[in-house]
Amino acid sequence: MEEREVLWGKYTWVELGELAGKGAIVVLPVGSTEQHGPHLPLDNDHYTVYRLAVEAAKHAWSRGFKVLVLPPLPYGLSEHWMNNPGTITLTPHTFISVVVEILRSVASHGFRRIVVLNGHGGNTHALNVAAAQFTHEAGDPEVRVVVMDWWRFVGEEVMKVLDTPIFHADEGETSVAMALGQRVVLDALQGVRPEEPPYPQKWRSLDPTRESRLRNYSYNPRPAVPGAYGEPGKASRGKGEAIVEAFKEKFVEMLEDLF
Repeated sequence: MEEREVLWGKYTWVELGELAGKGAIVVLPVGSTEQHGPHLPLDNDHYTVYRLAVEAAKHAWSRGFKVLVLPPLPYGLSEHWMNNPGTITLTPHTFISVVVEILRSVASHGFRRIVVLNGHGGNTHALNVAAAQFTHEAGDPEVRVVVMDWWRFVGEEVMKVLDTPIFHADEGETSVAMALGQRVVLDALQGVRPEEPPYPQKWRSLDPTRESRLRNYSYNPRPAVPGAYGEPGKASRGKGEAIVEAFKEKFVEMLEDLF
């Protein structure tokens, strides 16, 4: 099918109203605009999550589900990267309010099933709060919101395909970026020196299907650093394509089970 057919913004208001009446599912891609090392662009999180949403929606239509993808929210919670030029951040209060108001707008037009697809780890907990706040305010048992981090959603496939754990601007993110047509600065990629994540390994999970043992919060903007963790030099388009295909299949499986 044509990509236009899954994009919320390409329909007229009349057409969109008809799709609401047919029980269409809406996906809100949420990312960030922040540093991603010397080899990936600042838009990587919202680019990746938007492209994943579009590919999954096209696949879902072929399997009988009407899925519409909203324009992506390109800003998230990225205060920790503000010393790296180009990063844009929102405060938690603003971010949660924006997400709630988007969900409220979507539901007001008759859509009852919404997937919030997250592309940035810093957004995870605030998105859960936003979904809980929205559904509480809606007070309608027919309204359902599913929140997911894309890398956790396909965590089993990530572990099968990659040689190193997924964290930030690493083998995993770079492989998926390659598969989705993102700009990757290959010359810079070869010179990336992997950095250790900024807190001890024993308190975090290397398994993307599981949460870390604790949440570590502090006001601690990191100094400007190269910003790539793991081993992005091991990335490949083939690894990314395997992850993307797994995501598309699992997305439809989720729709079948929950919607």
